[in-house]
Amino acid sequence: MFRRTWAGLPADAAFPADLAGLGYFIDENDEIKSINNPTEYFRYHINRNDRINLRRRAALSRFIEDHVAKRLAKNGIKTLILPREAPTSSPHSIIAATEGFEEAIHVVLLMGDSSKALGIIDERLIDGKGGIEKGTVIPLIKGLGASSTMPTAVIVANPGQLYWWPAGRKAITANASSELRLPSLLHFGRSYHPEINDIPGHRSPEEHLQSVMTDTIARMIPGLKRLSVISQGSGCDAALKYFDTNWQSWSSTLSTIRGRGYLVSDADLDTPIAPTHALMYPGFPTLASAEHLNASAISIRAAESIIRHVNILATDVKFENPPVSIPALVEDEDEHETWDAIPGEDKPYVSTELQNPINRQRQQIRRWKRFAATGEAPDEDSESDDVPVCEGTEDADKW
Repeated sequence: MFRRTWAGLPADAAFPADLAGLGYFIDENDEIKSINNPTEYFRYHINRNDRINLRRRAALSRFIEDHVAKRLAKNGIKTLILPREAPTSSPHSIIAATEGFEEAIHVVLLMGDSSKALGIIDERLIDGKGGIEKGTVIPLIKGLGASSTMPTAVIVANPGQLYWWPAGRKAITANASSELRLPSLLHFGRSYHPEINDIPGHRSPEEHLQSVMTDTIARMIPGLKRLSVISQGSGCDAALKYFDTNWQSWSSTLSTIRGRGYLVSDADLDTPIAPTHALMYPGFPTLASAEHLNASAISIRAAESIIRHVNILATDVKFENPPVSIPALVEDEDEHETWDAIPGEDKPYVSTELQNPINRQRQQIRRWKRFAATGEAPDEDSESDDVPVCEGTEDADKW
C-alpha cells in the first residue's frame, strides 16, 4: 500500500519579489517591460495552472507596493501608523500624508477603493502602458500642491490594506491574502480569523475612515479651516456613510458636499451626463471623465478638472454648482428618408412571425394530444383549435 505524506505534495509556486528576478525592468518611459522583449509589458498568463500565474503576479505586486512607497517618501509624502500608539510588530494600518501636514489650513483627503494598496490608483497603468507613477496618487498630490493658493496638505487614506498578515508584520489587501504562499500547490486558500487578521479600529473602510478623521485630522491639524474629499470606487460609499453620520462635526469645514461625480464615458472631460442610480443626489452633477473603459483610472484622466474644482471649493465659500444645460437633440438628416429610397444592401433584414411563441407552443401541445387520442397525425398547416382532448390551459400545462 502506498501512502502520500504532506511532505510529498508539490510545493506552492514561489517567485522573487524583485523586478529583475521576474524578468522585467523599468524603461525610460517609467514603464515595466520585459528584459527579453523590451516592447512587451507584463504578461500574466505564462502557465496553464492559474495558481502559478497568480503567485507570479503577487510577487510583482509586492515589488510595486514597495517601489511606490519609496517614491512617496522621495516626494515628501510620509507614512503614518494607525492606531497611533501601535508598535510596528502588532496589528496596525498605515496612511500617508504630505510633509508638514500639521500646519495646513486646507486638507485634501484621498479615499481610494478598498481593493487597492496604499498610494495605488490603477495597477493596469503601473504594469502596462502609462507608467508606474501615472498609476499612483503622486501626480494628483503634485497637482494639488502646485495649484493651491493656501497652505494645503494631502492625506492618503488606506481602506484597502486592512487584513493583518502576522508573518509579514504588515497590513495587506483581502485579495493579497489569497495570494500568500500556501503549504502546497494543492492547498486551497487560507482561513480568516478575526482575532488574528483584524486590525483594531480598522475592521472595515468605514472604521478606517473614522480613525483617520478623529486620530489624524481632528487631533493633529489644529488650524484646519477647509476639508476636501476625493474618493473613488467603494471609497465613495465609505465617505458618504461617514459624513452622513458625522455631519454636525464636519459641516463647517467640509467643502466638497458641493462636489460632483465623474463617470466612465468617452465624451469630452466635464461633459454633463446622466447619473447612475448610485449617484442620483439633488444638486450633485455627474460629468464625463473622458475615461471610456477603466473605472479605476477616472481620477487619473479627470485629474485636471478635479484639482481645479477642489481649489475653487476651498477658496469660494459661496460657490454653487452651476445649472446643467441639456444639449439640444440634433436630428439625423437621414432620419426621415423614405424606405423605398434606401438601397437594398443598406436595409436591415426584417422577418415576421405569424403567431407569437406561446400560441405556437400551445398549438403543438394540442396536436400531440390529438395524435395520442386518435392516432392521426394533424395537418401541420392546420390552425384549427378543435382538439377534443385538451380542454383549457390546465391540461396543457400538465403536458
